[in-house]
Amino acid sequence: MARTITLIIIFSFYLNVYTGFSQSSVKVSLIEKSSKPNYAKEHLYKIEVENRTANATSYEINVDNSYCKNKNRSNDITYNLYDTDLNLIDHRISLAAKQSRQFYIKLIKSNRSTLNSWNCTRIEVNTAKTRLLSNKSNSQANSVTIKSFIPDPNNDN
Repeated sequence: MARTITLIIIFSFYLNVYTGFSQSSVKVSLIEKSSKPNYAKEHLYKIEVENRTANATSYEINVDNSYCKNKNRSNDITYNLYDTDLNLIDHRISLAAKQSRQFYIKLIKSNRSTLNSWNCTRIEVNTAKTRLLSNKSNSQANSVTIKSFIPDPNNDN
């Protein structure tokens, strides 16, 4: 009986340690999708970044348009980042402990975008230290992917 209790305590300890290390220190969420139809050239999305640590932290926002899997994709998409007042912002933000901040990303289709294709834009937020340690993050909590379709207006019925 005592051995069983000891094993349960040890297992619980390792589970807590593993869970603590596997949780991301930052959470990225898509708060609001674009309300415009697929045919619109520009789409605005609201994103929220939450600092889950007990310390003030600076983060880097990385945007990648080539994260589409198993779909015809278009990479002729540009973007801009804006604060909630729609002023352009840099790719770096600083957050106090347990603070969150919202911002917008505007995706802009070019005239050269491949029609009848998908665009997948991945927004990843990491600390500079995390970025140096790993060029590729495996945590889902620190990124969000926006999938958008680029229709062919000539195929509209």
